[in-house]
Amino acid sequence: MSNAPSDNPSSSAPPVEAARVEETPGDTPFAAVAAEPAKQPRPAKQPRAMGVLCIVLLLLGIAGGFTGAYSFAMTLLAPTLQKAMASLQQVGSPEMQEQQQQLTAASQDLALRFRTVNLVLSVAHMAIAVGLIYGAVLGLKKSRRAAGVLAMMCLAAIVFELAKTAPTIMMQREIGQLMAENMPDMVTASQGKNAPPNAPDFSKFMKLAMQVYMAVIFVFTLGWVAFKVILYGFVVSYVRRPYVKAALQ
Repeated sequence: MSNAPSDNPSSSAPPVEAARVEETPGDTPFAAVAAEPAKQPRPAKQPRAMGVLCIVLLLLGIAGGFTGAYSFAMTLLAPTLQKAMASLQQVGSPEMQEQQQQLTAASQDLALRFRTVNLVLSVAHMAIAVGLIYGAVLGLKKSRRAAGVLAMMCLAAIVFELAKTAPTIMMQREIGQLMAENMPDMVTASQGKNAPPNAPDFSKFMKLAMQVYMAVIFVFTLGWVAFKVILYGFVVSYVRRPYVKAALQ
């Protein structure tokens, strides 16, 4: 009995390999996440108040420089100016001339006692003014050194404002007392025999008016100093903020 070839096709056909399915990147479960565009970083916070603060500091520096220079010059020239004023006081009645001489002598004594203090404060005022101007210009240019310079100069300005307050108030107080005591008598003496009968009442009114005037000056001085100290303190804290430092890099 011969072996006949089998009629079963599966017995002689080669095995069929499983079809390979190639996966594309779009078919993976993470493809949608990977295909999304990366989120853009949020823009850094900009120091919008920096320009305004620098302009204010620039104006304060310019005004402070002129004030310091004027105070320095007037303190040096005070004796010469007082002598020139004394030569012009030889007018009016003898009573008026006497009152003018007393006022001039008292003014010279006051200027002499505060001469050294005024000179030191004037020089310090000019130096701080120059520093504020320099720091404000750096801030407007967004220089890297702006934050450090502004913080240092504003701290120095705070110390200066607090240090000069006491001698300034003392000097203003003595000037007010001097004017309140002498101005009414000078006005009365200038009228001589033509002084009205109510001259004593007018003298009291002048003294009261001078006291009110000096009180207003005192309040304004304290308010102005407080404003500048608060402003300088805010600038110091502002330039130390991280986003301000980052913007000045």
